[in-house]
Amino acid sequence: MRTRKIRALSIVVALAAALLCTGATTAARTYGICTVTSDIPGAGTNSRVEIRVNGSLGSSPFLDLNDPDRNDFEAGHADCFNRVLSDVGTMQSVDVRFTRKSHDQTYTWHLAYVVVAESQLSRFFPHNRWFTASATRNLPIA
Repeated sequence: MRTRKIRALSIVVALAAALLCTGATTAARTYGICTVTSDIPGAGTNSRVEIRVNGSLGSSPFLDLNDPDRNDFEAGHADCFNRVLSDVGTMQSVDVRFTRKSHDQTYTWHLAYVVVAESQLSRFFPHNRWFTASATRNLPIA
């Protein structure tokens, strides 16, 4: 599992380097958002996952992270998304909103952590807990 965590962080570092070349203005910035699902049995989900980035200048809206062209949030996988947002300033926390697909108990998710990259800066937001019901959780910077 440590190898996958290192691989996921390597992806985020490469993403941050690529974002540096985008030339984003101060009004709008490109944020790379990666969620890492734990590598334990049953950790993956098909439920809805959204995220909001919170910073010193404000918060983004909730961003839907589900990509209809791939199977997101599978056990042991990192899922990365680029989103152009208004500058939120210095990142402070993220809110993760998990909306269970149905009332079926099998729709749970074990989120290991979230990494958000902007320009040359990456922030790590650990979680390492189950979402067993629809909920929104605030994850501060580690």
